[in-house]
Amino acid sequence: MNRFLSKWVCRALVCSLAITLAFANSGDGAVRLINSRSAILIDMSDGRVLFEQNADAPIPPASITKVLTLFLTFEAVEAGRAHLTDMVRISRNAANARPVRMGLKAGDVVSLGELIRGMAIVSGNDAAIAVAEYLGGSTTNFVTLMNIKAKRLGMWNSHFVNPNGLPAKGQLTTARDVAKLSLAYLRRFPEALQIHSVQEYTYRNVTRHNANRLLGVCPGVDGLKTGFVNASGYNLSATAMRNGRRLVAVVLGASSPRIRTLETTKLLEYGFVGTPLTPVRVVANNHRKSAPKVTKVASVTKTKHRSKVKSKNTRTAASKKKTSVKVAKSTEKAKRSSGKIKKTGTAKATKQAKVAQKSSSPKKTGTKKQTQGKAKSKAAAQQSSSREKHYGESWSPYAMGNSFCCQSVHPFTNTLTSG
Repeated sequence: MNRFLSKWVCRALVCSLAITLAFANSGDGAVRLINSRSAILIDMSDGRVLFEQNADAPIPPASITKVLTLFLTFEAVEAGRAHLTDMVRISRNAANARPVRMGLKAGDVVSLGELIRGMAIVSGNDAAIAVAEYLGGSTTNFVTLMNIKAKRLGMWNSHFVNPNGLPAKGQLTTARDVAKLSLAYLRRFPEALQIHSVQEYTYRNVTRHNANRLLGVCPGVDGLKTGFVNASGYNLSATAMRNGRRLVAVVLGASSPRIRTLETTKLLEYGFVGTPLTPVRVVANNHRKSAPKVTKVASVTKTKHRSKVKSKNTRTAASKKKTSVKVAKSTEKAKRSSGKIKKTGTAKATKQAKVAQKSSSPKKTGTKKQTQGKAKSKAAAQQSSSREKHYGESWSPYAMGNSFCCQSVHPFTNTLTSG
C-alpha cells in the first residue's frame, strides 16, 4: 500500500514539475494560465504576490502612464502648489493630441479638476499634456519629474518619455512596476477612486465612456486604468474590494479588449474566491509578432476591395457603353426623323409653288381685263372727241361743279340755260 502511494506521489511531483517548467518558459511557450504577455495579482493589505506571470517582462505602458501623471497632480494639489479650481489655458500642442481626446480646443480655459476627470475617466491625451504643461512648465520638465517619482516608488524597470503614454522609443514598464505604482497611488490618494469608478463623462455636450469594462460588471471593481498601443497590446490595472479586502490585478499585452477583461476577472476571482486558473493555449503571445498577420489580412481586404472596385469599374464601363449605344441610336433616329422632316418640308414647298402658280393665273385674267378696259377707254375717248367736235371744246360733265345738275346746255347755241 505504501509503495502504491509513493508511486502516485512521485507521478504527481513529476507532473507538477512539468507544469511549472512549462509556465516558467511561457515567454516563448504556447500554454499559460493567463492569456496575456504579462500579469500579476497582489493583495493590497499586506503586499503579498498571489500570482505572477512574466511580471518583469518589459512592455510599453500605454495610457496606464496617466496614473503616474495623476499621482504627481494630486501631490501638487495636496502640497498647495496647485488647486482644483485653477484655470488652465490649453495650448495648441495639447489640443492637437490624438487619438483619444477629452475634446479640448486651443485657447480654451479649463479648470484643473475638469482636466483630471477627463484624464482619469476617458483617458484624454490632450488633458494629460495640458496638466503636464501647467504643472511642469513644459512636458519635458514634467517627464523628468515622472521618472524621478518612478524611481522613488521602486519602479526600477520603467522609463517614461511622455505624460500620456503615446508610442515613444524607450518608454517601457513591467507588470510588477505597474502594480507598485497602483498600490502607492491608492494608498496615498484613495479618494481618487471616486473619479476612476465613473463609467461615463460628458464634456462640451459629448458623452464618452470609461474603457474599463469591469466597472459595474465585476463585483467590487472601482478602478483603475486601461491602455492600448500596438507595441504592447491591451493593458489594464484593475482594483476591487470585497469584504474589506482590496486586490490589485495587472494584465499587460492582451490581444483584445474582451480578453483583457476576461483575464483580469479570472485573476480577481482567483484572489477573492480561489477559483482555479486553468491553462490556456495562446497562439500569438506577442502583440508585435501578430502585427504581420494583421497586415496580411489588411492586404487581403485591400485586394478584395480592389477587385470590388475593378468589378464596379467594369460595370460602370459597360453601362457607359450601353448608354453610348443608346445615345447613338437616338441620334440616328433623330437624323432619320430630321430627313423625313426635310422631305415633308420640300413637299410642302412644292405644294406652295403650285398654289402660287394657280394664284398667278388670275393675274393674267386681270391683265386681260386691263387691256379690255384700255380698249373701252379708247372708244370712250373717241366718243368724247366726236362730242367735242359736235358740242365744243369746253364740254365736261364736271367742269361746272355741282351746278351741273341744275343747268343744261343748249345743244345748238352752246349756252347755259337755267332749268
